[in-house]
Amino acid sequence: MITILCEVTATVVFVILTIGLLFGLRIIVLRLRQMQQAADRLEQEMQVLMRKVQGTTERAEIALDLVSSQLKAVNGLFQAASVLGESVENASAAVNAMTAAMANKARQQAERIENKRIKGLDEALDWAEVGMTAWQLWQSVRDKVVKKPACSGEDDGHANNGGSD
Repeated sequence: MITILCEVTATVVFVILTIGLLFGLRIIVLRLRQMQQAADRLEQEMQVLMRKVQGTTERAEIALDLVSSQLKAVNGLFQAASVLGESVENASAAVNAMTAAMANKARQQAERIENKRIKGLDEALDWAEVGMTAWQLWQSVRDKVVKKPACSGEDDGHANNGGSD
């Protein structure tokens, strides 16, 4: 009986241990299922995040391409501004040269006009001197005619035919 009792006890202990082991395995399987579900949810979330990251990366790539093209355009703008600056500098140099040439020509023209004016003034003074001499001569002849008596018999430049016209 003891043997039977030991066998029954061993069997009951074995069954209890087996049931405990089965419950433990069942809990482990449930936890593994929960972990699998969590891993699946994590994988789904990772896929969503990967798509978002991929979309963000694509938008960032588009933005970088846009920035690159904008920088190229700005570079072209800077090059155009540089060429424009050089053109303005060349135009300014040409205007300065032209202004200097025009100022020189104007100075020469003014000198030529001044020389003509001085020459013309000298000529006018010469004519004025001739006119003054003629006027003084006329005045002296007139004074002689005025101071001379009318009956003096000197020729006064008029023909005396002895009669009236």
